Amino acid sequence: MRYISIALLLLLTVTPLYAANKVYVLVYHTFMGKKIKYDISIQEFQKQLLELRSHGFSFVSLADIKSGKVRGDKNILITIDDGHRTVLDAYYSVLKPLGIKPLLGINTFIIGKKPYVLTWEQLQQLTKEGCSIASHGYFHLFLNDELYNKNYRYFKLEVFESKKVLEEKLGITVDTFVYPFGVVTDIGKQALAQAGYTYAFTIKWGSVSLPLSHNNLEIPRYMYQNNWNSIANAIIYKHKKPGTPAKEPEKILVSTTHPLKEIHQ
Repeated sequence: MRYISIALLLLLTVTPLYAANKVYVLVYHTFMGKKIKYDISIQEFQKQLLELRSHGFSFVSLADIKSGKVRGDKNILITIDDGHRTVLDAYYSVLKPLGIKPLLGINTFIIGKKPYVLTWEQLQQLTKEGCSIASHGYFHLFLNDELYNKNYRYFKLEVFESKKVLEEKLGITVDTFVYPFGVVTDIGKQALAQAGYTYAFTIKWGSVSLPLSHNNLEIPRYMYQNNWNSIANAIIYKHKKPGTPAKEPEKILVSTTHPLKEIHQ
């Protein structure tokens, strides 16, 4: 009996040290309230975040994750790709009031050149607010063997120049990459490591175990595209529908439609 009590005491004291720490990463694009695949209204966006919070989830920043502060298995990191102008609306009307600091994936060539994207001044403002910044490429091209072999100059722009421009314009260090279209290749990962990126995000579904390993270049994310019920089932309710999410990201990976092009073409 004495040995059983000692074993039980050890189990209770040691087990918490090995409890799984996890984060689920969500990715959004635009916040206009249009009935198109990648868009969401400000109201629906807020509703989704409040639903997560009501089920005990906490919102963390990339800085929190890097510093090792995140504990437990009910954590959410919000990411927003492309730098659409409605990011400002989403941040100041929904994210900031909830204390959420998102990661913004920016493809640098378009910033400040179209009326529907953020300006460099606005990005500087969001950076000062505590938003993290990742490169999302330069032109937002497939980071694959075809680009490497047929147009190496553009390949280098996607990986190296995008990082350089962000760092110079915003006065920050950029160590995170967001794969355009979610396309992950060996040649792409090799280039990211060479350029000095430490982390890179995909659009494959799955939770992220913490702490993040160094040079983790395939971090999963759940991409919103009018599929909140499937995402909620996978994250909140943990009963995934047959075929989701395994099939869904595969369709996205072969898509050549850029969310901003879909909205404005």
